[in-house]
Amino acid sequence: MRNTLYILLALVTLFLQKVSGEENSSYYFTHINGDNGLSSSNVKAIIQDSYGFMWFGTKNGLNRFDGTSILRMNCEDHQLKKGNNNISALYEDANRTLWVGTDRGVYLYHPASDVFTHINQKTKEGKTMDNWVSAIVGDTQGNIWVIIPDQGIFRYKDNELYFYEISNRRQFKQESSNCICVRENGEVWIGFWGLGICRYNPQNDSFEQIVEDRDGRPLVGKNINSICEYGDWLIMAANEGELIKYNTKSHVLEDIKVAGADNTFYTTVAYMKGKIWLGTFNGLYVIDEKKNEVVSLKEDLMRSFSLSDKMIYSMCQDSEGGIWIGTLFGGANYLPNRNLQFDKFVPGSSGNSLNTKRIRELAEDVKGNIWIGTEDAGISVLNVENGVIRQVKDNKSGNHLVTLAVVPFQDQIYCGLFKAGLDVIQVPGYTVRHYTPSELKIGEGSVYVFHIDRKGRKWLGTGWGLYVAEAGSFNFVNVKETGYNWIFDLCEAKDGSVWIATMGSGVWRYSPQTDSYKKYESKENEPDGLSSNSVSSVMQDSKGRVWFSTDRGGICYYNEEKDNFVTYSIKEGLPDDVAYKILEDEEGNLWFGTNRGLVRFHPDKNDIRVFTTKDGLLGNQFNYKSALKARNGKFYFGGIDGLVAFDPREAKTDDFVPPIYISKFSIYNKEVTVHTADSPLKECITHTDRIVLNYDESNISFDVALLSYSTAEANQYYYRMAPIDKDWIKAATNQNISYAKLPPGQYTFQVKATSNDNGGQFVERSLSIEILPPWWFSPWAYVFYFIWLVCVVVSWFFWYKHRKEKEMEERQKLFEIEKEKELY
Repeated sequence: MRNTLYILLALVTLFLQKVSGEENSSYYFTHINGDNGLSSSNVKAIIQDSYGFMWFGTKNGLNRFDGTSILRMNCEDHQLKKGNNNISALYEDANRTLWVGTDRGVYLYHPASDVFTHINQKTKEGKTMDNWVSAIVGDTQGNIWVIIPDQGIFRYKDNELYFYEISNRRQFKQESSNCICVRENGEVWIGFWGLGICRYNPQNDSFEQIVEDRDGRPLVGKNINSICEYGDWLIMAANEGELIKYNTKSHVLEDIKVAGADNTFYTTVAYMKGKIWLGTFNGLYVIDEKKNEVVSLKEDLMRSFSLSDKMIYSMCQDSEGGIWIGTLFGGANYLPNRNLQFDKFVPGSSGNSLNTKRIRELAEDVKGNIWIGTEDAGISVLNVENGVIRQVKDNKSGNHLVTLAVVPFQDQIYCGLFKAGLDVIQVPGYTVRHYTPSELKIGEGSVYVFHIDRKGRKWLGTGWGLYVAEAGSFNFVNVKETGYNWIFDLCEAKDGSVWIATMGSGVWRYSPQTDSYKKYESKENEPDGLSSNSVSSVMQDSKGRVWFSTDRGGICYYNEEKDNFVTYSIKEGLPDDVAYKILEDEEGNLWFGTNRGLVRFHPDKNDIRVFTTKDGLLGNQFNYKSALKARNGKFYFGGIDGLVAFDPREAKTDDFVPPIYISKFSIYNKEVTVHTADSPLKECITHTDRIVLNYDESNISFDVALLSYSTAEANQYYYRMAPIDKDWIKAATNQNISYAKLPPGQYTFQVKATSNDNGGQFVERSLSIEILPPWWFSPWAYVFYFIWLVCVVVSWFFWYKHRKEKEMEERQKLFEIEKEKELY
């Protein structure tokens, strides 16, 4: 009866569980693999140390990652002449020493000295840690726990090693410790193959086995691969495709059903960011028990930002809230915790995705669905509730691929087509009424603009002019005042005036009170005029300002008081002078795409923030009129690389301040470490504050790293070498900051960096450098030169004195001779 109840509950849970598949665009990963320098695609262990570096344990060595480059290390004890590079477990203790579990025991890595030492201590029973390590973790009492399935459980404290053998040694392959969890209250729990779970009792230094829950449901016989804490619960992943949780207070065991993850191997489980993350051999599953939702994430070859492999091995959360996923064949995957998350919509392997990346027009219907007009694949509709995208086709008029305008009005969608007139699609039902150019009585069949004003009149813009039809009619009449110009956009302002944008001929303003048109053009001799005659979009903000997006003129707004225009372009800090459709958020920021990224601009504060692919965008080039503000507050922007969506209210400043390090030091482009022959480094460069170099070591270079992984590609670096550089120099990249032929002297290398999400706050690091002069310019050489000069001067003085005295003697003798001659 109890088993039947369990089955019924499981079926009900599975039926009610909401599953989001691979189309969930909120999860997009960056990949770290062999192209980045990763030593192996099989990432078995991941941790972040207290310095901020990420460490990857692989089947072929240990790797340190700083966000841009990877330093590969061989796990070898050179004194004992032993090592092993099959890394399966990692842990950092309170002394900042890295514990490295391998196929053959445990090694300690000391970051400052860059040295590995093997732990070869023995327990009282003579046991040593000499087999493959599945887990290493520390508890609140200073114990380091090491799980070696083929041996047992080891505890290391105060340089003493202790051993616990719980399973039957004759059946160690069927009954072995496999994983460990240390709870926040200090409790230590061990997960076993075949023996259930055990809790460590520090009072009697022993383990208490839990074989069943209070209702008699057994734990024995389950092969538990991973265990983690979840409030009062322990979540356990078993290799039979079973996810269960055990309440440590009520001693109740419950199943966690994961829709779509049946009959697969569960490898690891973790509780991160309020959700259960389950790694399997069939992808990654993110379980939200509060919402009863499961997100299934798998490898999708059509999506570059999907998981790189479906076989998940390890997981870790960093200090920024980012999620790291280690895989069997795809290296490491990183899910950044960016302050502004971009949902991405691109073509995928599933049929419920876009069929092109070239997005042109966006609109929202009465049901809240997003209509997506494309450049080459017709119109698709996005259901915002389930993320499913379906294509709308018109069998009568053919599948018009190039969509120039998508305009919602009541329960209809008006779609302007290239050279093919207008489609009117009924919502719901998607029935289509097609109007040919001849039916519309327009001279050119490309409909770029369609608008129904507050009086019910229909405005239609083509490549050859503007047309208007009265309310309730489709009989369009040409507006002769605007001529045969390329009408590209139209906006009805709050005062009833209509602004008409053209591509190449400026803009017109129609005043319904006087039924008149006024033209504004860009002229060279008018700096306060329209910034460009090629105007692609018009909008009005909450303050009543009418804004224009232009080609080669940035953006500008109409100043009603002075009847002129105020322009913002590259000169004012925009990344590009080509701007596309503008949206306004609740805080007065203007958002618009360019050919060089997405811009957030506050005109009153003159605050500009540019988002690029480094921030998670699909591409940096957007497209004409491809922007939409949905009723739920979300913004949608389309470009030539797909569609992105985000909530501008989430674009907040991050309080996290990452550290900065000098990660690499080179002399004549050759890396120098503490192990390099005649190395000037006494400690690893990341821990060095001062170095002394010889005169022939003056060609030096540095790699620096700001350890913010969510913004790694967008981090900005500045440097200077005092006293040579008076001002800060912006680095194009954090690689190869180099100086050549520095003269002997005292220097200070300074570097500072900021991420785009921390409000522009800089962190700095400095390194004192002394370059010694050659021996002939050394202080002792100058002392020698001085003594030699003194000796020369003294010698010359005595020589000169002796010479003068001799001359005096000769003169005296000549004088005496002359006197004698005179007397004679």
